[in-house]
Amino acid sequence: MKTLFIFIFVLFINNVLTQDLHLNELQVQNLSSDIIKVYVYPVGPVFNANKEYKLRASYPLNHAPYIIGGLVNRNIYNNQSVIFTFDGTTGDIEDGMIGYGKYRINIYKLVGSNFTLVNHCYVDYSHSLYPWSPPPNGLANDISITYINENTLNHWGYPMPPDNTVKIWDQRVRVPEAYEEQDKNGFKSAVPDSYGNWLQWPLDPLNFNGSGMDIGKLMVNLDIIPNHHPKVKCGETFSIESGSRLLLQSTNNGANYSQFTVGEYPGSNCCAC
Repeated sequence: MKTLFIFIFVLFINNVLTQDLHLNELQVQNLSSDIIKVYVYPVGPVFNANKEYKLRASYPLNHAPYIIGGLVNRNIYNNQSVIFTFDGTTGDIEDGMIGYGKYRINIYKLVGSNFTLVNHCYVDYSHSLYPWSPPPNGLANDISITYINENTLNHWGYPMPPDNTVKIWDQRVRVPEAYEEQDKNGFKSAVPDSYGNWLQWPLDPLNFNGSGMDIGKLMVNLDIIPNHHPKVKCGETFSIESGSRLLLQSTNNGANYSQFTVGEYPGSNCCAC
């Protein structure tokens, strides 16, 4: 009977770590006796549920209208979790919002009276076919990160990949066939609105009380649609990384075209506006 109980318990834990989380697409759980805090923020450009280069969510939550993650400013104790929802999913109980793109997760541990950065990892949702309904090939719509101790993080209950990056399209550690080729297509520029000028690149989460890393390094295929004229702000860099591209579109008759400007003319105030 004792052996049977242990077997059932192991199956239960594995199921918790691998099942779809439904209301959220990123969970960080504390499985240690440490007290931790979690900070999630973008690495490179991120995109909303409509695949627009825009930090405002397509379906904003009341307390999380932007897809920039955020600092969960509360103590996370043993067996507690922080939860980030993907733009477009239901629920309003999460700690923050994420979208398409790559994010860094910082883990801070309480040491004495201060929280100290002790570990980090990356999660990558830069896959145009995501989310799946229903998920094919054993793929799940969620990434689960577990904090074991200050030296060890797991993903879906397994050790982290060699590059410390969990890719939503590659889940073969869970299920051998749970894999798709990454699709970088379908991402596009966004028209300015009352929430921001989304054509002043690179978009900076700092302007929305967040943080970002390598915000000007494009890692997917981005289309500038007709009549959109984005500008790279003076003093900033917007680079197209290996395996990615920037496409300027035009209508067939050329009446509507896209335009890409870097900085301003010499002697201007360099406002890129």
